Amino acid sequence: MNRKLFILFILIVIYSCKNTKNNNYNSIAKLESSDSVIKRVSTLFQIEIEQNYVLSKIDEERFILALPNNFDEFVLFYGRRYQLKDGRRLFLSPDYHYFTLLPNLFYIDKKYLTEKLIQISLNGNFDENRQISSMDSDSVSFLSNLIDATAVFQKSIQLYFASNVTTTCQVMKNLNNNEVLSFWNFYFYSPHPENYREDFEELQNRFIKYDKRITQLMKQSYEKLLSEHDGHGH
Repeated sequence: MNRKLFILFILIVIYSCKNTKNNNYNSIAKLESSDSVIKRVSTLFQIEIEQNYVLSKIDEERFILALPNNFDEFVLFYGRRYQLKDGRRLFLSPDYHYFTLLPNLFYIDKKYLTEKLIQISLNGNFDENRQISSMDSDSVSFLSNLIDATAVFQKSIQLYFASNVTTTCQVMKNLNNNEVLSFWNFYFYSPHPENYREDFEELQNRFIKYDKRITQLMKQSYEKLLSEHDGHGH
């Protein structure tokens, strides 16, 4: 048997985080037993093992379907290790998924990809309120990796949506105001959102040509972030 396929087959079910208390994670617990989730995680690991910079049409489709469908799944996928039979415990690689593969997708319909990225972004956050002092070492490691993965994903969508304004507006027309606000809140979130002012102004100038409602909601979200964070990141 091909060694790469062998490694795929020895992947087993997700290694669960301990002591999860946040109510937002109740729905995630239900996902862990899903055969679909396990298969999709295995698919992502198989693609990672190949380490190709450009995927075939079939692998692009497998990759995009395997990615999280919402932010709860994003937390589930990237917020914990996966245990192998040989004893290794590995995280999925958000850098490879979102910095290497995502910008090089060729066969995936742009509208579908835009919808997928927006759905992952809705209700996205950096889970700032969790108390690290009450966690064991594994849980701290999981949270640290999840925060890194969230930062990677945030940066990847900033690059993507700044370059795909027309398609973004077409997709966002079907979202209600709260959903659009949620997207922009995640897009611009930072302990120091004033650092995004130049990016915000440039993006605002691009979007106003296509959709005033989306642009106004962008401004509303960004100004709210500014009002909530002072110069010390609070």
